Amino acid sequence: MFASWNPLPVLDRYIFREVVLSMVMVGSVLMLIVLVNTLARNLSEAAKGDLPPGEVFHMLFLQSVNYAVLLLPLALFLGIMLGFGRLYRDSEMVSLAACGVGLRRLYVAVMYFVLPITVLLAGLSIYLGPWAAQQAYIVADQAERDADILAIQPGRFTESKSGKQTIFANSISPLNSAWLEVFVEDNSGERPRVYKADRAYVESNRETGDRYLVLEDGNRYEGMPGERDYTILRYKRHAILIKEGNKKRATEKLDARPTSLLLGSNNAKEIAELQWRISVPITGLLLALLAVPLSHTPPRKGRYGQLMIAILVYISYANLLSVAKVWVAKGQLSPAIGIWWVHLLLLLFIAYLVINQLGWQWIRGQFVRGRG
Repeated sequence: MFASWNPLPVLDRYIFREVVLSMVMVGSVLMLIVLVNTLARNLSEAAKGDLPPGEVFHMLFLQSVNYAVLLLPLALFLGIMLGFGRLYRDSEMVSLAACGVGLRRLYVAVMYFVLPITVLLAGLSIYLGPWAAQQAYIVADQAERDADILAIQPGRFTESKSGKQTIFANSISPLNSAWLEVFVEDNSGERPRVYKADRAYVESNRETGDRYLVLEDGNRYEGMPGERDYTILRYKRHAILIKEGNKKRATEKLDARPTSLLLGSNNAKEIAELQWRISVPITGLLLALLAVPLSHTPPRKGRYGQLMIAILVYISYANLLSVAKVWVAKGQLSPAIGIWWVHLLLLLFIAYLVINQLGWQWIRGQFVRGRG
């Protein structure tokens, strides 16, 4: 009973199937290429000890969310171009036109799947994308904090990433969070220092991002080898700076900041980021509107007749958006103008293609009929 029920007319189902199939194929190929490259990079970082092996696919999932934000509008655009291109190649569009199916009817059919995808893009760009970026930064920061612990193997001399300390640990605690019977040679000061500690671990300053090697219950020996001027100090707890923080916290990074915090901001960079996030669903919708008239080709010209022009238009549009965002972020362009002028240019180009395909006589007739 329910299997035969479908709210879409036959024409809309046919176009839906043709375009969505092309969109899924294009999107899958693009996503696969990007994810394979990203996976290779993550595996390389894991091999160097910069990323825990258990976080490789977790990081890949978080990165894939932001890739989807960038690739989904392009996949939608090319999917419509390829789907309609096949219909034009096989002269099916000519048959549809002979049956009274015009450009407006094609737009109605396309909107059945374009509008849900636009809503999905809005959710990804405004909400899920910043969350995924924040979680990715948290994983990366945690991996960076743990890198010093993971790099040190019991019974081996290991140089810190700053190159100023050489660390030797006799063993590691059962919880894998601290070293036992530790010796440290520190050359960060004017005179070399050697530390002996019963226990050591890495601790990070949340505000500055600085990382310290914390030593507990040990002695410090300071002086030049061969000289009598030696200082021996007993300590309960001592911290050695092994790396200065050079990154902001995940919540302070612009692309990871929740959209609610960007609303009402007077900061130029935050305004540019907010306009960029809002522009993502607008971009998907405009590219879909553009693809319908741009895919128009003479019969038997080929499915890919207009594809090169479409790619050039997309590259120009994407580059203009990026340039406009930079201008707004640097204060070189008024936020009132922002990046909206790029969307307006594309909208005017779409209007030109539609009018050119319908014919100026048809537009004039509609105008006269409306006045009458």
